[in-house]
Amino acid sequence: MRRKTILATSMFVVSACGMAENDSNTIAMALAGPSPRETAAQAGTSYKKLQERAAAEAAKARADELEAITKVSGPLPDLETGCRDVAAALDEYTQKRLRADDFELEHWNAVKEPDLRKIAQTCLDAESPEIAACEAHALRNASLMRFGLGGEAAIIDHCTKRYGDADGVTPAPTP
Repeated sequence: MRRKTILATSMFVVSACGMAENDSNTIAMALAGPSPRETAAQAGTSYKKLQERAAAEAAKARADELEAITKVSGPLPDLETGCRDVAAALDEYTQKRLRADDFELEHWNAVKEPDLRKIAQTCLDAESPEIAACEAHALRNASLMRFGLGGEAAIIDHCTKRYGDADGVTPAPTP
């Protein structure tokens, strides 16, 4: 009853103010209140679509950032220097990622040497200064928001695919 009274009053005020009929209908619809509630199935479908859109936008943002941070520019270092730089960049990346967790950071600092030697050796085995430069640059510039735990693997893989051959592996040099 109260809604009808408010609606009638608003219609009177609108017509008294000289507004057009279309304007009064718009105002009347707005004052009438929300449309009937969605069913549970409709709400679930809407939520799922929203989640899918958010996931797609996040994936696109990650892919765009990956493309941006894996571009090699400037002079390339020699292979050995570049691979040492990759190991240093991985340490910096991991230090940054673990900064908030004292226990994990202390653990990383205690056991990192074999991992850093392994990443440097893998880099040397690829025999590509481009891949080394890409990995070092990308690890230093990757955002933790998009490349947190396990992000280093995606970065290294992308650099290998981008600057390696079609299979993502740099061909062995011919003797």
